[in-house]
Amino acid sequence: MNIAISYANYDFIIHFTHKVELRGWPGSIRFATPSTITSLTEIKILHGVLISGECAWVALGRDEYAKVFKKVKKKPTKGRATWSDKGKKRGPQVAEGKHKRTGGDDQQSKVEKENAAVDKDLM
Repeated sequence: MNIAISYANYDFIIHFTHKVELRGWPGSIRFATPSTITSLTEIKILHGVLISGECAWVALGRDEYAKVFKKVKKKPTKGRATWSDKGKKRGPQVAEGKHKRTGGDDQQSKVEKENAAVDKDLM
């Protein structure tokens, strides 16, 4: 199974969703995507602990998962941006004298108005 790691959302995506944790990450290396590690020494250290098994994926136990669950549920979620016209009614943006669908002159509307005027005169 291929799983991409989102280091920014590690607690939620890895701990909470997959119930696993990467244990044994070297303390001298910042926990981040390996592509951001620029030191060859740090890459070699990380490679060494991964190959030796000192750093490995471990399934979370029930108590550990419960802690992660509480942490994830407590964390505020980022909401979507609020539009400046929140709460205002939005409708079709129709310029005066323009047809709703085509945006061109509303010929049908003009004809209907003329017919209504003629009908009114005939009555």
